[in-house]
Amino acid sequence: MKKMSVKGILLLVAVTAGLCLGTAAAGMAAPKYDWKVGHVLAPDHPWSIALQKFGEELAGRSNGRIQLTIFPSGKLGQEREAIESLQMGTLDFTIISSGSLANFTKSQNILDMHYLIPSVKAGRAVVDSPIGRRLLDGLDEIGIKGIDYWENGMYTIYGNKRVQHPADVRGLKIRVNDNQFHIETYEILQATPVHIPWGDIYTSLEQGTCDMSTTTLVNLHSAKHDEASQYIVKANQLYTVSPLLMSKQIWDEAPADIRDIITQSSQIAMAYERRLLEEANVKAEAEIKAMGKEIIEVDAAEWRAAIQPVYDAHIGKDLDQGLYDAITAIVKANTD
Repeated sequence: MKKMSVKGILLLVAVTAGLCLGTAAAGMAAPKYDWKVGHVLAPDHPWSIALQKFGEELAGRSNGRIQLTIFPSGKLGQEREAIESLQMGTLDFTIISSGSLANFTKSQNILDMHYLIPSVKAGRAVVDSPIGRRLLDGLDEIGIKGIDYWENGMYTIYGNKRVQHPADVRGLKIRVNDNQFHIETYEILQATPVHIPWGDIYTSLEQGTCDMSTTTLVNLHSAKHDEASQYIVKANQLYTVSPLLMSKQIWDEAPADIRDIITQSSQIAMAYERRLLEEANVKAEAEIKAMGKEIIEVDAAEWRAAIQPVYDAHIGKDLDQGLYDAITAIVKANTD
């Protein structure tokens, strides 16, 4: 057998390497998606941890074609800025409290009616039903793709005034979301609703700029707002969802297989986020009690009766009666 010369060997290696590189290049022909997701809560909040899971699922299911970078703590702006960035296509994803959408669309407003959904169990039954999908699809009209309803939890009232009955909030300055229904609810109760950016609530409570604020147990504990508060009122006013949102412009540009990967990955991460939130809620309440803070229970029926004028002003008018009735029926079927 004739021996190959050194020059021949080098030529063979070069050709072989070229073929390998060509094959690899062909395998990498699909586009690389380098996406960003921003939110306002802390890096250790269930949102952040579940978004890591979302990123892992996206990367794994796309064979590395998708990379997701998470920006917590409002690094890419507060929730209003995040929504506007989605609309412009300069941000890929965000997860927010649904109440922040009120200034952009009416499609989510029904979820901001206090005491409409009294529990996590009933809330999940509503948002996981076709009604939930219908509400998310309503975001298309403002340039946003609603992927799934992740969870935020049941709303509390907290701060430095002892509140148990609706009359107790009369005259108090209460920080609320910049949302028509949140504002009207406290105006009916003769409180003074004020809007304070999330990052300024701690100082506002500490300095008395507001007497009370509203959010979930997990959120207030994660942000250390309980350090500046004496009372935590488990009012359970709202079942608040946290929709995972994507820029519709970017969604529309993605091929079908990438859209499927996004949907599948979100479903897995959403279930994970809900489990994390359940665990975090139990832990937060225990740690708040250990801090010596007073946790106050309320009579939800008393509070619901006190805000009936808000329902009278909107149901059957700017809020669809049929949608309200359908949600009420699901709630009734899922209330012990």
